[in-house]
Formats: sequence, structure tokens, C-alpha cells
Amino acid sequence: MTPLRILVAPSGFKESLGPEEAAACIEQGIRRVSGPSEAMIQKMPVHDGGEGFCRAVVSAHGGRLVHLHVTGPVGQSIKSHYGIIGSTAVLDMAAAAGLRLVPRDARDPTRTTSYGVGQLMAAALDRGCTKIIVGCGDSGTTDAGAGRVKIEAVCNINNLLCGERGVARVYGPQKGATPAQVDLLSRSMDSFCRAAQLSLGHDISHAPGSGASGGLGAGLLVLGSSLRPRTEAIDEYFGLGRILAQPWDLVFTAEGALDAQSAAGKMTSEVARRATQRGGMAAQTQVVALAGSIGDGAEDVYGTGVAAYASILDGPLTLEDAMARTADLLTRAAERTMRMVQVGAALGARTAAGLEGTAPIYEKERPLSFVTVSQMSTQRAITSVAPNASFNVVTPDTFLTAVPPAESSLPPRRARHRPGDRRKRVLGFLEKIPKDVDDWDDKTPPDEELWTLRNLLTLAHLDPEHRAAMSWEVLLLECTEHLRSDVFQTDKALSGFFVLVVLAASEVFLVSEKIRASKSRLNNALRLFLRSRPFVSEEAELGDETLKKFRSGCVMGTTVLSMLARLCLGNRAFVIPLLSKVALITGGAKNLGAEIAKQLAPLGAGLALHYNSAKTQQDATKLEQELKSKYPKVQVRFYQGDLTTEAAVNKLFESVKKDFGKIDIVINTVGKVLKKPITEITEAEYDEMFAINSKAAFFILKAGAKHVTDGGKLITIVTALLAAFTGFYTSYAGSKSPVEHFTRGVAKELQARRVSVNAVAPGPMDTPFFYPQESPEAVAFHKSQALDGRLTDVQDIAPIIRFLVTEGQWITGQTLFANGGYTTR
Repeated sequence: MTPLRILVAPSGFKESLGPEEAAACIEQGIRRVSGPSEAMIQKMPVHDGGEGFCRAVVSAHGGRLVHLHVTGPVGQSIKSHYGIIGSTAVLDMAAAAGLRLVPRDARDPTRTTSYGVGQLMAAALDRGCTKIIVGCGDSGTTDAGAGRVKIEAVCNINNLLCGERGVARVYGPQKGATPAQVDLLSRSMDSFCRAAQLSLGHDISHAPGSGASGGLGAGLLVLGSSLRPRTEAIDEYFGLGRILAQPWDLVFTAEGALDAQSAAGKMTSEVARRATQRGGMAAQTQVVALAGSIGDGAEDVYGTGVAAYASILDGPLTLEDAMARTADLLTRAAERTMRMVQVGAALGARTAAGLEGTAPIYEKERPLSFVTVSQMSTQRAITSVAPNASFNVVTPDTFLTAVPPAESSLPPRRARHRPGDRRKRVLGFLEKIPKDVDDWDDKTPPDEELWTLRNLLTLAHLDPEHRAAMSWEVLLLECTEHLRSDVFQTDKALSGFFVLVVLAASEVFLVSEKIRASKSRLNNALRLFLRSRPFVSEEAELGDETLKKFRSGCVMGTTVLSMLARLCLGNRAFVIPLLSKVALITGGAKNLGAEIAKQLAPLGAGLALHYNSAKTQQDATKLEQELKSKYPKVQVRFYQGDLTTEAAVNKLFESVKKDFGKIDIVINTVGKVLKKPITEITEAEYDEMFAINSKAAFFILKAGAKHVTDGGKLITIVTALLAAFTGFYTSYAGSKSPVEHFTRGVAKELQARRVSVNAVAPGPMDTPFFYPQESPEAVAFHKSQALDGRLTDVQDIAPIIRFLVTEGQWITGQTLFANGGYTTR
């Protein structure tokens, strides 16, 4: 067998992998599937002028590196370098002003600088260099190169400086700019262009390449430099065009993000264009693109020669986790892709058997044929890549009897019973599934559940004895497996993918439908399958807890879980809303704080729970045992302390940040109630009330404003008595009242960081704190003022907190009165 000729030509993944590392990962993934006798692999890392460009050029041409210290993008002194090849200096701006050099908490392109790039150029000129090559890519700045820059640049000439597609609007958000800062940067670029026009006598706002590296290209133009298309430069320095001109069977390329920008000059599309535009051999070279994320407009790369693309993600991940796992994810994605290529090759070999002298299988007289289970979205996706495809639609009533004929020709499809006793086993087991969801129990062994779901998902899978005789171009594969959730560890959770692998003129396309059933609710899984859409019902369980009211009644998030699943799923997938978030709850060991912790744990949040005194230790221990038994993968830590001093508050926040690495959410439930006539309140009681209810709340907000991550949440529990004046609660209501004003002020201060700050005001709560100071008559009165004639329960308030920290991002600076009508404000 002639081995496949495979070229691996990836770009880098920003802040994660360089092109060389990415190429090594892809090669490793391919080798897990295909040995040297099956695939001949050549690696060609593609440097686009970004990070690593200087080192690669110097290595390719026998130069040397010069190391020196320059000013970094946030003003710090950093160790950088440039290369010397004869009288030519080579540098990449990423080595002095790259995004990797900007700490995540300092990503503000209104404050970063490319001054260090000018220092590198000045150093090269001082050495007597007559030519300077600047690699423009992976920048962490948007300042139009307002440092000391000179000479020439290798860049993406499709990047413009101004306008709706200008550098500030397209790339500013990637570098940490808020919408307001994007507008500011865009106006700054416009001002720069007006000043440049006065100097140069012509407009550079839309000059090709002017937007490269945050506008560094425009700065170079002002100084009389030339901007060179990076594809030309890479051809010269690395011989990319010569290598792509060879007759490759398969080309792997990769980059960090695949979106509408990818088809407009990024190296992924350039590799595809050159690999597939070589005359007679073009139709035989297939290009597969792998990416860290799939964005809007990614499908535009099909027009550049890419045959298929996929996200490397294999599950819901935060950006930090995805970047930490990039090498492993890329290796696994390459392995999955290569396995799909093997399936396509096997189908092609089997189909071609006995067809000597015939034309390729993908022709009008031999259309592709499919079995599908009422999958209109699947049919549309397949038709988009195989317009002549025909479908045998199997309805839910007939899915157990449907099977393609065994003849080698392709006559119209007809229904047929499966041979053997497989159908009887399926029917027998289906009879055991209760019609009512609530009748199902956990006694059925998980393996048996898995076996049943597997049979439901392999409706048209051919029996082995029939497979060799079939001339189908489509094989239905089942990939059902146990889903061990990182958060819930529910061994019985099931995940089903039914994947159609379509062979069309040596091109492999993947079409996926994802269904997910929770725990042992297998009849729910059947319903979800027949509905043919991703869905989580309000009653579907995840672990031992029920996650209700997902956004739009179904799913949240936009990550891609499987190879090209976005063709059918519209880029939607299941996510855990607070996965990898850290929530600090003061007063979190019992009552309302404990209930909030119980509701955030199934959402994936790490929990830092504070309690005040040693007498609460028993409650903390009990809560810890409950949370860890239900959610063993959720990190839970307890902290004891009196928060009536700023030093104690700071110590708590620093301890949590040391243990968890960050704080995303702060929920303050600390409070003290005092019911007493004003004439009897002592100075000590007054000081204690304001120290707990007002002073502690102030310094918790202060510490939260300092430590919480951008986009974080600060929530304080206050009281409905802010709007209801009743006797004997003067000191309590008065000590809570300032918190409402703190909330409004801090919300304004933090809105630029997208941190929402709110207060929640419950009515009288049915907790042990309430009853000691109330008479039976007073309790009855308080109950009579609210819905259902009852007090507020902690389970009435905790879901509101859960909403604020997940979907309530547009609510800030507010006091939410949640008291069942106890007050009408």
C-alpha cells in the first residue's frame, strides 16, 4: 500500500504553542493512528511574522541572536532579542511588545506601548545593519507604533488602520479593550492618520498593512518604510511555496482561532490556497484546518481550499484551561481527524472493489445514500456538501425495522427486519423502560443502560456479515460512552454522539448530532433523541442536583465539542456556567450562606466559605461533608475570622486568593439583628451593629473591588427594612442603610471592568436568628405581610443570587427587594 503523503503546516497558538510545537503535536496525533508504512509526514511550521519569527529566520539562514533589555509593553524592563544575518537585522515585535508579555490583569491597550520595538531597531542600527526586517504579529499594543520605529515590515497586508474593519475594532477586544476603549482607540487612530496625512501628503488610513501589529504598520509607513506581504517573505525565507507545490495527499494546518478573519490573509487560508491551486494535482490534495476556537464566518475558509475544519476542544473549558491543555488537545484532535480519514479511505476502497474502470463514486449517476432518523438538520448539512445525496428517512415508529438492502447495487431503499435476535433483545429491553419518568429507579446496572442507548443510537449500523456486500458510501458509527463529568462524577451519566462520515471524492466531512441523557433517565434520552436537537429539560438531572431554567430553556455557551459538530448544532453545546470560577461567601457555613453554596456547587464554582466563630465549626464541617460527597471535584475551603476590622477582611481575601489563585464572586451574608427600643440601646451595642452590618460590608466591598476579576460579581445581603419602617429595629435598619449607598457608588467605580455590584434585601427570614427576639404575635404579624402568609425562606433568596452570578450580568447598582410583598419597593 502506498503511504499517504502528509504535510503538517500549522501556525502558532497565541500564548500557548509556537508553530514548531504545534507541528510536533499534530505529527504525534497522526502517528497514534498511522505508522511510517501508512503515512509519510513532513513538518513545515508556518511563521506569520508573530512570536518566534526572528528565531526561525535566523535558524534557517545561519544567523545569530543578540540579547538585550528593552522596555516592555506595560513599561517594565524585559529581556528581548533580535537576529543578525550579515548586514541584515531580523526582529519580531512580539519579542518586545507581544501579547504574551502583557499580564492578563494589565491588558489595557490604551496603556501599552511598542517603544521596545523601536529600541530593538535602534540597537540594530547602532551595530551597522543596513536592512531591518520586522515581523508584525501577535502584538499586545494598539498605539500605531508610537515608539522609535524604523525601516521595513513583514505583515498581513489585509489589516487596515481605520474604519469599521480597522485594527482597533477588529483586534482591540482581543487585547483587553472594553467597548468604550475600542471607541477611544479608533478615534486615536483617526487622529494619527490626520496628522500623518499632513506630513506625508496622502492618506494611510486604509493603506494595505497599515493596521498590522496594532497599527505598527502605519507607524512604519510614516517613517518611509515598506510593508511586505508576509506570504512573499515566508516563501523567500522558508521556501513554503516550493514545499506546497509538491503532490501532497493531505495537508494539516492549524491556528489559534478560525473566524471571518482567517480567509482574509491568515496563514491557514494561504496554506490551503497554495496547496490546492496547483493545476492537475489540486483535486487530489485535501486540507484540514484545526483551531483552538471556531468563530463567526469560519465557513469562509471553504472558499480558500480548506476541505474541513474542526475545533480542538473536547469539552467545555475555560480559556485558561484550554490554553494550559493546548498541546494535548491539538494532539488528540489530529488523532481524531486521522481516524476519520482512515474511515473514509476504507469506505473508498470497499466501494471501489468490483468497479474497475468506473468513474469516481461521487457522480450524479451514483449519488450518495443515507439512512437518517427524522434528522432534517442532518439532511441540510449533508446536502450542503453532497447536493446529489438521497435519503431514506426512518420515522420513530419504524426505526427498529429499518435496515438497508444487502445488494451490491444501489436501488431505492426499502425497510427490512434485522436478522438474528438483536431486534428481539432491543424490543425486550425497551419494554422494561417505564413510560413515566418518575417510575425509573437507579437499580438498573449502568452497563445495561449503556447497552440500550447504544442500540438506540446505532439504528442503521450494518451487521458484520452484511458489511462486505454493501456498496454504501455512508457508514453510521456509534461513539457512545460513559461521561464522567469533571464536576459531578456521575458514573451513570451518558453521552451519545451519532456521527456520519461522508466520503465524497476523497473529502471527509463530519456531521454530528449530540444528545445527552442524565444519570439513569434513559427514557428521557429516548425522547431527546427523537426530538433530534440538543436539549436539557427542566427536570433533567446532573448528578444528584437538578439544574433548572437553562437559558432559552435548553443550553448555554458556544463552545464546539466534537469534530465539525457546528455544522448541525449551530456552534452550541452544554457548559457548566461557573466552571473554574471561585466564589467567596462570607457567613457561608450555615443558613442563607450555606444554601447559596449548595446552589453554586453544581454550577462548578470553587467555594471559599467564611464563618465567624468556633461555635459554627460543627456547621462548617457538616456542610463540607455534604458538598464533597455530592460534588467531589468541586474545591471547598473554610476560613474563620471576625470581619469587623479591615485587617481581618484583607487577611481573608489574601488567603482565598493564595489557595484558589483568584476570586470571581464575592457574596456577603454577614449580619446581626437587634430589636430594641432606642432608649435602651447602649453605645457598645450601637458600635457592634455598625461594625458588623456597615463597616464590615464596606471593607468587604473594598477588598472585593481590589481582588475580584474583571466581569466579577459583588453581592451584599441587606434587609427589607430599608423600605419598611417599624419600631425597635432602628439600629439594625440604620446600620444596613449605608450599604445601599456603598453598592451604588462601587457599581459606578467598577463598571469599566464589567464588575456588577448589587444588594439583595430579603424579608424577615425563617432562620434561628429571627425567633429569639420575636413574640408569637410579632411572628404572626410578619407572616401576614407576605405571600402565602409565611416568612422568607433561604431557598427563596439563593436562586436570586444564583441568577445574579450567572445570567444577571446586566443588573448592577441595584437593591433587589425579594420579600414576597413584605414591602412594595
